[in-house]
Amino acid sequence: MSFEDIREFFWPVLVELNSEEIRQDQEKLDNDILIIKNTDWTNESELALDEAKKLNELENQRRVGAESKAAIYLTAITALAPVLVSLVPGIISSGGNNAFVDFLSFAIFVYALSNLLRAALWAFNTLKVSASNRIDTIDLVRIWGGAGDAYKKNLIVENLCAVRKNRDGVNRKVTCIKMTHELLLRTFLAFVLLLLLQTSMSFIPNISIANQISSTTCNDKQDIVQHPVNIYRI
Repeated sequence: MSFEDIREFFWPVLVELNSEEIRQDQEKLDNDILIIKNTDWTNESELALDEAKKLNELENQRRVGAESKAAIYLTAITALAPVLVSLVPGIISSGGNNAFVDFLSFAIFVYALSNLLRAALWAFNTLKVSASNRIDTIDLVRIWGGAGDAYKKNLIVENLCAVRKNRDGVNRKVTCIKMTHELLLRTFLAFVLLLLLQTSMSFIPNISIANQISSTTCNDKQDIVQHPVNIYRI
């Protein structure tokens, strides 16, 4: 396992596209739009129009689904943040644990809180308003103003172009919600680990005190039973 794999496991990071990759994506988008417009849609135009509308609806459902999940995750983050912060007094003012346990508890707390804040930022990025393409009223007026039966072909082209133009934005939203999910998963695991550590450390001093009390009681009993030998000599 490489260092990158270990870092990705504990601290996932999304690598941004460089300028060359952005340019290639834009060229691919322009090329796809050109192919859609140059395709002959006269054959089985009704079927093609139905499929184009289905694709448009599916893309909208992907966008709405990602935004709905982001809203749910933000609600979970809002509920989890006070619970996580409430553990701070127990970590700082416990005083009964050794320095290593206190440091480990504080490190886990900082790690969990950092991932929680990152998850909130990614969820907000999912809900960020972005450009969306659709067939609007002016587009329909322009399409129906064409000659002959060209309106079917134009409807197919407009629907498919809207789907293709929206795809990159929807993919970004889906990526953001996936990052939110991964960060929340790590926050939850760190939170459970912190609770287990604090709970186990709270039992260890009690066990030690109980052993000390038991040992002291046994010593006292031995002192009572063992009388001075000189008392019984005649």
